[in-house]
Amino acid sequence: MLEVRALTKRFPGTTALNRVSFTAMHGEVTGYLGPNGSGKSTTVKIITGLLEPTDGEILYCGRPIRENLIEYKARIGYVPEEPFLYPHLSAAEYLELSGELRDIPQGKLRAKIGALLELFSLGDDRDAPIASYSKGMRQSGCSRASSRIWLPFAVNRQLASVLRLNLRGTRHLFRAPCAGRHRADRACRNRGRRRGPRPYRRPVPVPCCTPCCG
Repeated sequence: MLEVRALTKRFPGTTALNRVSFTAMHGEVTGYLGPNGSGKSTTVKIITGLLEPTDGEILYCGRPIRENLIEYKARIGYVPEEPFLYPHLSAAEYLELSGELRDIPQGKLRAKIGALLELFSLGDDRDAPIASYSKGMRQSGCSRASSRIWLPFAVNRQLASVLRLNLRGTRHLFRAPCAGRHRADRACRNRGRRRGPRPYRRPVPVPCCTPCCG
């Protein structure tokens, strides 16, 4: 279980997050929705240990992540908006590097690499350099596969059902409380007026599916 408690982040002249709290339960998918500038990326960077909060804390399995940040990072996966990969490596080599950094035994690691390459349709290009991949192959393939290398092998096969979100589920996922705010913005623009200042816009965590790997 991942628990975010009263998370606050201030930068000079602005508050990016103001006491955000939510819980992501084991085996569930949680959507985190909000307009541009509401602090979604800042929250993720704090959760992954890339950024320190001004106040509040993150608990993983009931323990603050700062107690042992290295151990915590070995248990999570992160897919950034822009993947930072080593273009001279192949997909298989990149996943091997990711697994070795997490101290995954070689026997298990080889099985995981094969399963993940097939899951993300990279099996035929496993030995080609990443520099030759398309943007989709780099982001949707290598980056996401690397973020899941730490998962138990049995779970990897179940990820396909999560990745293949149907259109109805996607529409439900993005039907967020901030949608009315965007409609109001458009209406004001159409009438030639601007809405008043909004000093802080809070992102909204939304559970968007039932447990996928109990």
